Amino acid sequence: MVAFTSYGLFWWWFAFMKWTVGAGWLKAPPASAVAVTLLMWGIFTLMLWIVTFRSNKAVWSIFLLLWITFFLLAAGDFGHPGLGHLGGYIGLLTGLDALFVAFVEVLNATAGRIVIPLGSPLIRE
Repeated sequence: MVAFTSYGLFWWWFAFMKWTVGAGWLKAPPASAVAVTLLMWGIFTLMLWIVTFRSNKAVWSIFLLLWITFFLLAAGDFGHPGLGHLGGYIGLLTGLDALFVAFVEVLNATAGRIVIPLGSPLIRE
């Protein structure tokens, strides 16, 4: 829960920053500053991804795609625009993956049984 709340607040901040800069209310931060922020979130997400090896494969896949997204977006702001665009597409794929996993979790909980399996953990105790 804490992880997803953190990501939600991050994306709200990021969208708010882009919006206020686009509206001319704030001066745009240097691209390198945004890149460092994205890189730090990528590192944080990479660490959480390692923890998800004990979770189901569906949650594992969300964190996998998300750390790749952050690193590619950071690379884009560090001066590699092609990687930044690729990061945008991987980010869209991450969102679709997260939507599907949320749907399946609610479906399984509502049905009281496993309708669609989410995959067993990669590491079991």
